Amino acid sequence: MSRKTSSRATPGRNFVSVISLGCPKNQVDTENLLGELTRCDVVLCPDPADASVIIVNTCGFIAPAREEGSEVLRECVGLRRRGSCRLLVVAGCWVEREGEKLKTRYPEVSLWMGLLTPERIRWLVERVLKGKESSACPADRCGVLGAESGRLRLTPAHWAYLKIADGCDNRCAYCTIPEIRGPLRSKPDRAVIEEVRVLAKEGVKEVCLVAQDITAYGHDLGGKPDLVGLLKGIAAVDGIEWIRLLYTHPAHFTRELVDLVADEPKVCHYVDIPIQHISDRILKLMGRKVTSADIRSLLHTFRERIGDIVIRTTVLAGFPGETAGEFDELCDFLREERFERLGCFAYSMEAGTPAGALPGLLEESERLRRADEVMRLQRQIAFEIAESWVGRELPVMVDRPDKNPGSFVGRTYADAPDIDPVIYLTGALRVGDIVRARVTGARGYDLVGIV
Repeated sequence: MSRKTSSRATPGRNFVSVISLGCPKNQVDTENLLGELTRCDVVLCPDPADASVIIVNTCGFIAPAREEGSEVLRECVGLRRRGSCRLLVVAGCWVEREGEKLKTRYPEVSLWMGLLTPERIRWLVERVLKGKESSACPADRCGVLGAESGRLRLTPAHWAYLKIADGCDNRCAYCTIPEIRGPLRSKPDRAVIEEVRVLAKEGVKEVCLVAQDITAYGHDLGGKPDLVGLLKGIAAVDGIEWIRLLYTHPAHFTRELVDLVADEPKVCHYVDIPIQHISDRILKLMGRKVTSADIRSLLHTFRERIGDIVIRTTVLAGFPGETAGEFDELCDFLREERFERLGCFAYSMEAGTPAGALPGLLEESERLRRADEVMRLQRQIAFEIAESWVGRELPVMVDRPDKNPGSFVGRTYADAPDIDPVIYLTGALRVGDIVRARVTGARGYDLVGIV
């Protein structure tokens, strides 16, 4: 979960600080809010202590996210009690999920408003911040999606998140997203392309596609448009050079989509495919709609079709009833497959989910131990893969200057921003450029290179 605050200012009456918690999809909602705020009479403050209005966009997906939210709200409530904050607004997934409980726990909060939909954002800015609080907050959390081209982005100028859908119909047994964000709603392809064109004009070279499941794109629209057609449309936009696929589902890949990743030069040879587990019994309990054979076949297809493919995955350790043998099966598969990028979560019991009612809940200490074991295993694999890249020439996106003069920090095509390793570069470079670099060394997960 990331925590970000706004950092730009325009002259105005209200001093507003916005804190964004959670995933990139939540961040896009925050960027929409910031864009709307810049069009009215406010000053945006990076430090909540300087603000008369604090808006927190929360994440409520799993327990660690809620713990982070609790810490932030305690800080904001302290500012409210001291009188520096006259209006404390709390929005987002946590409010959508547990709003009534939160109202009792934090009576100092001025306003609770759930997901930051476009209608709610407009209501907040036009009614609340201007002192016209008589009308009720719009209730609909599942409105029609349109181009989100008025965002004030929190990402660097040269890359951006692009949300192509919201909500989810997968209903995995452990997941609360369908209850929080509602059913799948794909953004019309015309709206997506309109948004991409605006981003390209703003200097964006890399778009990272996000949704709860981007491979389900268009399923709510009778299958048309679909992700393959959308990717072709995005690739046709001048100025966009890298397209990155995040948050896919192994049950929804088609051979046509694999071929497009292979053949379209602008689509990075990188794909994020959370598998969660490899035991058929656990996959069935999870409601993942794939078997071990399906997962193995998909990964084999990618590796056979695209020689330099980089696959990121996520696994869940300590699911209810997971035996020691099934955990060993998962670890053996990870040793066999050698994912280039991997994250592991310890199972978090979420009330109201089918998994929450399953027998065999492991002790938290055991769940954490298993997750730690997976990450120790992956650490060795990742370090060995990084060493194997020494001597290769790779395209690199230059992200920022390093602390040492003449040095820069970048990412290869194999690295998504904020979550994956980086490459440290030397050379006459500019932020936002895509350059060819030779890898000269490895530092654990990270690489070192020269242009």
